[in-house]
Amino acid sequence: MKLAINEAAVNGSVSENIKLQSAMANHSLEIKITGTVTALTIDLEGSLSGNFWASLASHPLTSDEIAAKGAIFHVESRLVEQVRAKITSYTGSGTVSVWYTPFPN
Repeated sequence: MKLAINEAAVNGSVSENIKLQSAMANHSLEIKITGTVTALTIDLEGSLSGNFWASLASHPLTSDEIAAKGAIFHVESRLVEQVRAKITSYTGSGTVSVWYTPFPN
C-alpha cells in the first residue's frame, strides 16, 4: 500500500504519479479524514504513458463514510501502468489522506 495523498485540505490536490511494476487492471483506495469534512469526492486517474490522464473512477463519500471518517473503494477492469489520486470536491475544515494499492488481475 502506498500513501498517495497525505493530510491534504485543498480541493484539487493530486498525488504524485504512482508507477506500477506492470500494467494492472484492479485497484483499491483507502481514504481517511480528520476534522470536520462535510463533502468529499476522490477520483482515481490512470495513464499508460504518464502523458495523458483519464478518470478511472470517482467516489463521492456518503454521509455514513464521512461520519465514520473513512472509506475504501475498488476499481476493476481498468488496465493502466500509472495511477494518481485526486481530490475533486472538498468542503470542510479537516484533512484527507489516501492510500493506494493494486490487486491481482
